[in-house]
Amino acid sequence: MNRREFLSTTGAAALTLPFLSGAKVAFAQSASGDAALNAVFERIFQEQVRTSPTTATFLGLDKGELAPLRSQLDTRPVAQARREEAARTDKFIGWLEAIPEAGLSDTGKLNREVILWDLRTSNVGPKRFDISNPQSPYEVSQQDGIYFSRPDFLHSAHPVETASDAEAYLSRLAQFATELDNETVEVRRQAARGFLAPGWSLDLALKQMKELRSPAPEQSPMADSVASRAAAKNIPGDWRGRAAKIIAEQVYPALDREIAAVTALRPTTPAGDGIWRVPGGDQIYAAALAEATTTNFSADEIHQIGLQQVAEISAALDKILRSAGLTSGSVGERLTEFNKRPDQLYPNSDAGRTQLIDDLNAGVKAM
Repeated sequence: MNRREFLSTTGAAALTLPFLSGAKVAFAQSASGDAALNAVFERIFQEQVRTSPTTATFLGLDKGELAPLRSQLDTRPVAQARREEAARTDKFIGWLEAIPEAGLSDTGKLNREVILWDLRTSNVGPKRFDISNPQSPYEVSQQDGIYFSRPDFLHSAHPVETASDAEAYLSRLAQFATELDNETVEVRRQAARGFLAPGWSLDLALKQMKELRSPAPEQSPMADSVASRAAAKNIPGDWRGRAAKIIAEQVYPALDREIAAVTALRPTTPAGDGIWRVPGGDQIYAAALAEATTTNFSADEIHQIGLQQVAEISAALDKILRSAGLTSGSVGERLTEFNKRPDQLYPNSDAGRTQLIDDLNAGVKAM
């Protein structure tokens, strides 16, 4: 949720608000009602962490009394989890609506407004359309699905610093099989409603699933992740062999079932690429626009804004390219030619690469 930034106040809110909406943290003079607002933010944050094992791991909070979360995943059926999380979000909204704006500082009012917007928006997909999110309307695509995200989470987010961590990894690896089966059930349910990714997207997803499935269990990246990291920490144990057994007996069979289901559904997906191809697609697209832009512009209005910006940028580029002696062809063709000039390229050398990194860092600092 990093597309929305807002200011947060002090204490608990400084921790809670960035988690809820990926915000920068700033501090402001507190008014009398800000303490109550911050307390609600803290309650929301704590409940979200306690009820989401992966969130706790991402934030490094699966320790102490929350240590059991490190060995857990959310293995609820997908539709059930979506309903329950929507109800939880409604509860959070109610808590915040009970805090009156009167008595809040300007920053507190802004925080309340932004978080309410964020929570309400997050419920549009589940409550209006029975999908996770208008911007990601399909359960499985080339970039959506537990088959896609869970192996990366296990490798990049789940720590392996101790034997207990490695045991927790194996526990989660076994639960990954349950997640795959839950996803397969949901893919079939959504397909029956007409919600299935375009054919090309399913083809790419199937290719990725088969690539995940292709190595021998002992050579799977999922086995190698825990084994190599345990070895690097001198943690004794047959982690590769134990992971391979889980992969062979649980994960691969579940993945096979999902591959078979998606393969069988592939010929049934509606033709075309856009979200208009599914029931209520125009409404879903409008909701996706509202979420992505925080506006109520229509699709046509957004398109016209884009065309206007392309025209403005093209006109500016045309002047630059003409000043560089490039006068023939479209702006795109001339820009491609311009980018081939030696004086526009960094030397393919250590010094050139160093200069590139230095210039990029200077740009980041300037921003």
